[in-house]
Amino acid sequence: MKVTIQWKPRVIPPPEFAAPCKPELNYPFDPIPKTALLGLSFDAPPGGVRQFAAGWSPELARFAPEALAAPARTIQWLIHAVDDGRVSIPPLSSSVIAFVGEPYGRLTPSDRELIDKLWGVPIFEQLRSPGGDLLAAECPAHRGLHICNSLMNLSDALLHFESIDRSPCLCGSSVPRLVGIDQPRTMAAAS
Repeated sequence: MKVTIQWKPRVIPPPEFAAPCKPELNYPFDPIPKTALLGLSFDAPPGGVRQFAAGWSPELARFAPEALAAPARTIQWLIHAVDDGRVSIPPLSSSVIAFVGEPYGRLTPSDRELIDKLWGVPIFEQLRSPGGDLLAAECPAHRGLHICNSLMNLSDALLHFESIDRSPCLCGSSVPRLVGIDQPRTMAAAS
């Protein structure tokens, strides 16, 4: 499955953050570091951002990214491959952006611990629909994922979460956040 995503870098959360989001990668801060995009195809990423649609490759190691953006399942494979010595990439110095939801998977607490052990960089999640639409994104305050699409679209994506926090976030945004997320589950499984 090829997901085409438009790139419109911006700081999260901008004033228009509550508006419906187009399929895009929202970078959590500026400037955008040298970033490797793995496993998904993006339209015209800015200079310093390079696509590796097939995932890990020796070319990625030569690129020496400062940040990594990929589906959670791809990140899980990569961190375990780096940890056990099957793969070698230079250490990251900026961040990891994990695309989560169906069919991208979720990072577990042990995955997060391993990322911290390997690179010591912050992790930001972006909840995406199966079609690649951005539904919610984590801000630098790490207090949940700010909803950037309607609740109807969230239910259309067949995702349920423990709760929605409508209180102001430490980042200053008043956009509601998905919090207490364990694992996305289908509506049928939740019933």
